Amino acid sequence: MMTDDISGIGLWDQTLTYDEEELPLPDDLRAEVRYWVDQYTQTIGGANANWTPNDLYEHDQLGHALSKKVQAALGSDFLIEYVPETTRLGDELGSSGQ
Repeated sequence: MMTDDISGIGLWDQTLTYDEEELPLPDDLRAEVRYWVDQYTQTIGGANANWTPNDLYEHDQLGHALSKKVQAALGSDFLIEYVPETTRLGDELGSSGQ
């Protein structure tokens, strides 16, 4: 799970991207993921273009927390690994993304 500048996608694997609508997620969690992705997309010339490094870090923390919720909802049929956007969170998590 990661953000990508303007793709509007937050769920990836090594060869495919996933629309959160394609995964067996509860509607409220699906909406949380969509909101998280949309907030980041708005940092590219949109309403959130003036986000500070701390704003991006907080968004990154939210993404990491969401990745845990997505993993719990999908169970063992999927492996969710979070790829941090900020160096700060990456350093806190180490290389595992977990």
